Amino acid sequence: MPFSHLLGHVHQLDLLSRAVARGSLPPSLLFAGPDGVGKLTVAAALAEVLNCETPTTRAIGGAGGASDGVDACGTCRPCRRLARGIGRLRAGDGAALDCLRLVVPDERDSIKVDVVRAVIAASAYKPFDGRRRVVIVDGAEALEVGAQNALLKVLEEPPAGTVFVLVSARPDALLATVRSRCSRVRFGPVPTGALVEYLVTRRRLDPAAAHAAASQADGSLGVALARAESGPDAARAAAGDVLRHVARGDGVSARLAAAQALIAKGDGGRGGRKGAGAVTRAEVTARLDAMAALLRDVQVHSTRAGDRALANADLAAELGRLETAFEGERGTRAFAAVDRARFALDRHVNHKTVADWLAFEL
Repeated sequence: MPFSHLLGHVHQLDLLSRAVARGSLPPSLLFAGPDGVGKLTVAAALAEVLNCETPTTRAIGGAGGASDGVDACGTCRPCRRLARGIGRLRAGDGAALDCLRLVVPDERDSIKVDVVRAVIAASAYKPFDGRRRVVIVDGAEALEVGAQNALLKVLEEPPAGTVFVLVSARPDALLATVRSRCSRVRFGPVPTGALVEYLVTRRRLDPAAAHAAASQADGSLGVALARAESGPDAARAAAGDVLRHVARGDGVSARLAAAQALIAKGDGGRGGRKGAGAVTRAEVTARLDAMAALLRDVQVHSTRAGDRALANADLAAELGRLETAFEGERGTRAFAAVDRARFALDRHVNHKTVADWLAFEL
């Protein structure tokens, strides 16, 4: 996919485009930033630019691009081959392309030294299907220490015609010696407005649903697409049940019902039935994100700022009912508690324990 077709990251794309045009692209790069914001997609697009037979000059970053720069045409044979190949690589076909190698963590969330050595050995030869080879290590923080040490020499002096791109949401987990050999490109969240526009114009999503999905995505296109695909209703229903249980009173039974609502299957735990089963960690995370959005909207609703400022504008009446319980200081404490619960889940604390703790903190 050409740079000009990508969402957001105008400054980063402009930087890469100009470096390619000048022939000054560093041979070792570190793409650092939150999960799901498009770092891997940009790395794949870089491979397309480097191998395009008929590169063009256009506004990088789309209509709102910072300036004109070199970009892939998107239609020549190498561009089409790379566009097809990246899909196969993501599906696990490691031999899909020679000019684009993708290294990902294994099922144990680790990248071992043997995998790295095999890629380094292959990089010693000119790619047979392109002019430049791009080696992408996605989730580079999963590199074992031995694998990182094996990379040191090749990162400092990569083979001619080869570019290494380490992609990481936690770059500080890498050895300092690895980081020092790479030019870092920092990626931030995609603006909510850009996510909404993408979902409406390219995915033909209803504006209200697009706004709800984008508002819960923390600037991640991947999360926004997942929210849009599944729809906000299930996660919001569960989050709303939790807040309603807590709003009804401070009794132990209400708190326990709220905890069960957060981890119950099916309809979001209505009624708090223990027999309803338990959701996955990812589903609990989605419900916490939805709860944070609802609590934020309660505060916005209390200011009478208008429905346009709400992430869940279709629930304005429900927000008004929750306002009595969660406006002001309690709402602020509740929002902070949800954030701490999300932090605990990210560090693999048992989600039932998180649900019980959160129910008594709201």
